[in-house]
Amino acid sequence: MSFALLHYDVITPAQSVESGFDTINSTNFFSIPVSDIENLPQTSNVDIIGRWVFRVDHVSGNNAPFYPVGYQDSQDPCQSNTNLTALHLQYPFLYFGHKYNNIYVNNNGYLTFEPFYESLPKAFPANSTRDIIAPLWAKFGSISYCIVTQGHILDRARNDIKQYFPQFGFSVYTVFIATWNSPNMESSFQVVLVICSTLSFVIMNYGNISSTDQRFQVGQNKNLPKRH
Repeated sequence: MSFALLHYDVITPAQSVESGFDTINSTNFFSIPVSDIENLPQTSNVDIIGRWVFRVDHVSGNNAPFYPVGYQDSQDPCQSNTNLTALHLQYPFLYFGHKYNNIYVNNNGYLTFEPFYESLPKAFPANSTRDIIAPLWAKFGSISYCIVTQGHILDRARNDIKQYFPQFGFSVYTVFIATWNSPNMESSFQVVLVICSTLSFVIMNYGNISSTDQRFQVGQNKNLPKRH
């Protein structure tokens, strides 16, 4: 195996910069997503501020689909609903007839649209009163997330969706990206919410997933309709 560690301490302003890695013909690549280069020392993908770690010994088709990992990190496992932070969306995410402007991302590999904490996964259909999107509901360590409203990420999301749904015409307003990594970096996966004016899409990307004997759940669950 081979690994690359990037360490950042104090970074002075510069006009044109790039941080990350690239390979021949860009078969594997990654760009650290920062809007201000001076903020690099405050970012990480391994819960140690100022450090980025990548495994680089093999060509992995699994890594190519990943969107840039966010630099807004939730580093400590959430223990209750009160510890969850609402991430506000400028444009609502349409999810099976409901409009949501807030997202709650949980360390245990799922996201919801209202506060919800449950470490043990429930089998779908869960007959729950909450909408759940679970790229891999199990016990994990860290989350990185970001909300993108402009730039090439919107174009990339549109191009990706057009591959699978060429019959739709749409513009992408917001892309929400959440990436989970296990503490030893043996597992990584990602969910991408693509928000358009009248359409919404969910993309799930998977890197290396290590074997586990713990319970897990993958998929999405629509809440039960309210009865009057």
